[in-house]
Amino acid sequence: MNAAYNREAREENGIRTPKSVMPRLQKQVAYFKSKMTLLHKKFGLDCLADSLVDNPQQQHRYKGHHTYSSLDEVLDKFRSGKPLSGFCLENNYDRIHVAYNRHKDMVSYTTFTFKDEDLPHESCGVYYDRFYHSGEELTASESTLKISAYGMMLPFKKNKDYARQFTIIYSDWEVLICIEGKKCKGQVPVSKSLFSEVINGGLY
Repeated sequence: MNAAYNREAREENGIRTPKSVMPRLQKQVAYFKSKMTLLHKKFGLDCLADSLVDNPQQQHRYKGHHTYSSLDEVLDKFRSGKPLSGFCLENNYDRIHVAYNRHKDMVSYTTFTFKDEDLPHESCGVYYDRFYHSGEELTASESTLKISAYGMMLPFKKNKDYARQFTIIYSDWEVLICIEGKKCKGQVPVSKSLFSEVINGGLY
């Protein structure tokens, strides 16, 4: 029994040095990167399983965009700074359309856009621009609309201040990009203000 205890004590002493390093390693970028990679792989496998396994009870509720009950509801949400669901047509990402009043295949929609001269606000790599209601009101058959992307308009509020600034998160997880006068759709850039210490430390 004593021999077993002595052997265990020697083995424990042997790993004392690497054990003290572990908490520091868990705070490094490489540690979190490996964890995020595993989470993304698991999510991808779950998506494949859902699409390949025949499940008659599975419900597919994703319809691309929400259709609101009236134009007044859409404008109330815009004026009060609430999220709005919409879509983009023919690869025009400088505006987004919000649907309302659906009747069978016919749907009415209105348009929100932003101006190039307005300075966007950047937070955590996401850009918020000042949006305007164009006043455009159209009705069309949804099957004839050339929808190139769906998007969610998310408002920017700070200390309850709201200046009708929104960003757009698209259905492929790209976002509204406003850099050097260029306003388009793309991947979320690294936020220099958020990761200034990491960037200045030479990791990027």
